Amino acid sequence: MSRLSTLSFTLALYFAFMFPDAALAQRHMEYLDRGLVAVHTGGDSVYVGWRLLGTEPENITFNLYRKAGGSKPVKLNKKPITESTNFIDTGVNLAQANAYFVKPVLNGKEQKASETVTVWEQNYLSVPLQTPTGYTPNDAAVADLNGNGQYEIVVHMTGRSRDTPSNGFTDEPIFHAYKLDGTLLWKINLGKNIREAHLGAEMWWSASGRLYSIKGKRIGNSPRSTNFLVWWDGDLTRELLDGNHIDKWDYENEKEVRLFTAEGTSSNNGTKANPALSADLFGDWREEVVFRTNDNKSLRIYTTTIPTRHRLYTLMHDPQYRLSIAWQNVGYNQPPHTSFYLGHDMKKPPKPNITVPNNQDSKIKAKAMK
Repeated sequence: MSRLSTLSFTLALYFAFMFPDAALAQRHMEYLDRGLVAVHTGGDSVYVGWRLLGTEPENITFNLYRKAGGSKPVKLNKKPITESTNFIDTGVNLAQANAYFVKPVLNGKEQKASETVTVWEQNYLSVPLQTPTGYTPNDAAVADLNGNGQYEIVVHMTGRSRDTPSNGFTDEPIFHAYKLDGTLLWKINLGKNIREAHLGAEMWWSASGRLYSIKGKRIGNSPRSTNFLVWWDGDLTRELLDGNHIDKWDYENEKEVRLFTAEGTSSNNGTKANPALSADLFGDWREEVVFRTNDNKSLRIYTTTIPTRHRLYTLMHDPQYRLSIAWQNVGYNQPPHTSFYLGHDMKKPPKPNITVPNNQDSKIKAKAMK
């Protein structure tokens, strides 16, 4: 090692030990709005969910309002909502237009209202696509491309493909960027992709059909599903996401219980059977799942409508989880993970050490990138 390299390494260690706060500097994260979503769940009931941001104080609470037709907004909760960031509104007259918004409450005073949203008639948002002829919408990613605090979605359009060991040409990979209303923002053709044959071998193992504790003790049979995981129902444990359906593992009876099937949609990448994306895209901290429709003409973003009493900040403000969403579809598709334990008997997660731009800063930066 040269003297310069040795000096640089020594100084790096010195600053890391003497100034630990500098080594653990704040991470810059996206500005996000409240992510409010309202879904008709049958009869006269509407599920409403929204984000708790990672930058907000612990004592923040919320008031939820419904505006029906041309009438004045009505506050739905008698006391500020403290336990979670979701609410079941009952007795709703669905024959007229209904809209919802929330207001944060700090030290007894209401703050600025969130965006206003209308009610979905089903538990998914449909995003129309302009899929090229002969192509299929495949893996996806999200980012706030225009600085308004809402996610846009970037879709990888795939045509004829070849696995790495195969040689020859593939169809040209194409990226499309869409707003969630289906507006096409831009598209990029990545050009010709040439595969060359690779000599070698791969091996993987799908376990032994048994479930073991961290201490190696056998505690039961394992689920059949080995593809993806998702936080979907009201508790803190993850559910099994495989193909276009979500199952709950009943560990006492050692069987899978079907919670949800995304009818009319398909998963991607053959036996990997992964969604286009799974991530905490809006609503409370639980995850949404994105599938392509069977006709490849749109994406559907599914959200849970199961109430939960657990209150967590949006997972997209956990830097490790946010990075997981970026690499989820790189190489072999893998579900994202938080930087803290999120599950049964979890401790209160640490407040993320992050900083976010204000809304105006985000818009200026997005405009400068055009």
